[in-house]
Amino acid sequence: MKLFQSQTTCMYGHAIHPSKGAGMPSSLYPNGDCYCYHDFIEIEFFTEGAGFHHLNGIPYRVRSGYFYLLMPGDFHYYNLDESQYFKLYNLKIDAALPSEAVRELLQRFPRPYAVYLEGEEYDQVLREMKYLHSYWRERKNSGNNPVDAMTCNIAERIILLLIRNLKQPDRAVHASMPPEIRNITAYIDQHYQEAISSETMARITGVTPHYFSEYFKKQCSICFCDYVNQVRLFRAMNLLDTTDLSIKEIAASVGFHSQAYFTRMFTRHFSLSPRDYRQKK
Repeated sequence: MKLFQSQTTCMYGHAIHPSKGAGMPSSLYPNGDCYCYHDFIEIEFFTEGAGFHHLNGIPYRVRSGYFYLLMPGDFHYYNLDESQYFKLYNLKIDAALPSEAVRELLQRFPRPYAVYLEGEEYDQVLREMKYLHSYWRERKNSGNNPVDAMTCNIAERIILLLIRNLKQPDRAVHASMPPEIRNITAYIDQHYQEAISSETMARITGVTPHYFSEYFKKQCSICFCDYVNQVRLFRAMNLLDTTDLSIKEIAASVGFHSQAYFTRMFTRHFSLSPRDYRQKK
């Protein structure tokens, strides 16, 4: 069980967003000029500023009081107004934390795991985040391992505070888009391994393929096919990071019909072939 990092982060000035058509997920934090992708759990608690948090391709309006738990495989970036900034507490922990019991509680709720807090609930989460941040730094600066039973205990308490607030419908965070689009993106997230086309989704949603394609692009600022490929590519990146599966097996497991097409799309999106990416990691 390992806690990677506890920190406060400030982001100022211009928009932070992915480069058009390419951009390796950044290993740095904040996210630089591209998506941040990881195979760990990340907790973010916003205390100042305003803007958009793009999570798995969906924009969410955020400001002070927004509280997110990002799971392995999630990918995200921020978009700020020119005059705005973010200040947030950021906690990165091993995927082995939380416990199985806490994971079962989380699975009762739809994604994203995010709430908006104010008043006493806000103050309680802020106290816990400050306490953990202070405790982490104290142990690290004194030469001790900052990861001990106490840090893991506090981290799980913070996750449990999120779960407690997920039970309150008025605190749940929703995307800045119509519920129809949220349903579509949720369907893609669950079925990206299958053959998905705009014709398929049009049939499911009861509209014409042309209307569906135009509506999706208008709401998401990306065409449907590109969005599906984006989801598949990030899932493939996770498999490249965490498994010994061959490139061909990974391509098939995330829904690409051929290894050649998968390699072409991966290279176009990340400026590295799947093989080069794996070797670089």
